[in-house]
Amino acid sequence: MSTRRRNTKRAAEDTSFTASGRGKRENLFPRRMFAIALAIAGTVGMFVYIRLFSPPCAMFEPGSVPYIVDGQVEVLQWTPDMPFAETVAATEKPVVLKNTIADTWRARKSWKPWYLKKKIKRLSGIYENVNRWFGPYYDIRRPLVSVTQPVNFYETNRSMTGSELFQRILSQDSNRFVYFSGEIERLGDWALDDITPFNELLALNPHSSSINVWIGQPHVIAHCHYDGYHNMYVQLYGKKKFTLFRPSQWSNLYPYPFLHPSHAQSQANLSDVDVERFPRVQQAHAVEAVLIPGDVLYIPPLWFHHVEALEVSISVNVWTDSVQSVEVQEMYEADIPILDGILAEKQELRVLVMVSLIKRLIDETNKRQLTSNAEIFMRNLYDIRYHDLVVSGVLASTHRRLWGDNSICIALSESKSEVQTAFSELNTLGRYFDFISSRIGRIPSDTRELWLGNFVESLLESVVTAPFVAHALNESLHCFHEL
Repeated sequence: MSTRRRNTKRAAEDTSFTASGRGKRENLFPRRMFAIALAIAGTVGMFVYIRLFSPPCAMFEPGSVPYIVDGQVEVLQWTPDMPFAETVAATEKPVVLKNTIADTWRARKSWKPWYLKKKIKRLSGIYENVNRWFGPYYDIRRPLVSVTQPVNFYETNRSMTGSELFQRILSQDSNRFVYFSGEIERLGDWALDDITPFNELLALNPHSSSINVWIGQPHVIAHCHYDGYHNMYVQLYGKKKFTLFRPSQWSNLYPYPFLHPSHAQSQANLSDVDVERFPRVQQAHAVEAVLIPGDVLYIPPLWFHHVEALEVSISVNVWTDSVQSVEVQEMYEADIPILDGILAEKQELRVLVMVSLIKRLIDETNKRQLTSNAEIFMRNLYDIRYHDLVVSGVLASTHRRLWGDNSICIALSESKSEVQTAFSELNTLGRYFDFISSRIGRIPSDTRELWLGNFVESLLESVVTAPFVAHALNESLHCFHEL
């Protein structure tokens, strides 16, 4: 018998966030997730990062940054009649395009504050904050919501007329900041006509995509985050600065755990980094791009980006699902070869068998030169995603032991033969490893460990409740070599 991981449908759909939009959504990302999408990738951080659990952080001189900037995003001159989506996606890195089909849009010339304030009758879902830092977003549907709390407080559903919105934006009130991100249809039926033709922006997956609008005042900052989708970002008015980091930089950017309500976002505020809490940020390598009207920025799946509006800014973007998301979804939907019978009433054995399965799985991918070895991978997963949350008290409840006075290592010493017996009876184990390894092998090397980390957290949650995942992960490392 095998048991399927709980909450399978949440798996790959939660690896990134998008908004409901054009095109029928398939099984990969149910429509309900699009509401979160915009909230996360759109607002993604569009909320204040207030460190409730830390002392004042180290400050940097104006104009300086705590990370390493390697240079600028490559800029390519294009022509409006030339397709570009497949070309830029094949590079697997950010690219800025000039002179594309977007330059032929009516919106390219007309989408200015005076035009939109007349065209927009009323708009809801406007975000408002007391300062310019927005993020990280907090999704109350995530598993760790019961033991965490938001590090920000904000208004998320202000309603304004177009005139009121742009009056606030143009006033540049330093005491209140407003920002809108939402599906383009929310502006009115006229809005899509203003960006026609847009088919090339949907070309990577026209049946699973969304088109969104971004409007904000100068100096608003979007918290560093990643999305699991291809992102075609078109700047129509004003200037906006993007700071981008490869997915393989994840261990320098401290993403929240996959199970956390602020998943896919950095725990560090890159505009004001506490280097004592997040020292590895200083080792992160970035590239930058300053977009001007007409520029199209392509952001590949899982690339972290930190965004600042340098002026009043109006933009449109398109998210499309990626092939690697499909591979990940198949991993989550695979049956997990853990016997229900002998382990059903012994949670400690279920955890030990699962940790052992994870170790063997990662060791198998390591043999195929797909990942680092299991112990290094698991240690990084805990240290980067969970350690600060545990020591700061955010996940304080996970300190108590799972099984009274017994740690995982004690349980292992007492039950090692049962664990070995359980594995000897897993006839499907080899097929499972082959299946998962083959899917991991199809994922680009740059994004592989980030996807795999999310998958490992989800596997652990299948045998122990979310608040104890950090504890199970940390304690198992003390006797990892015995598994």
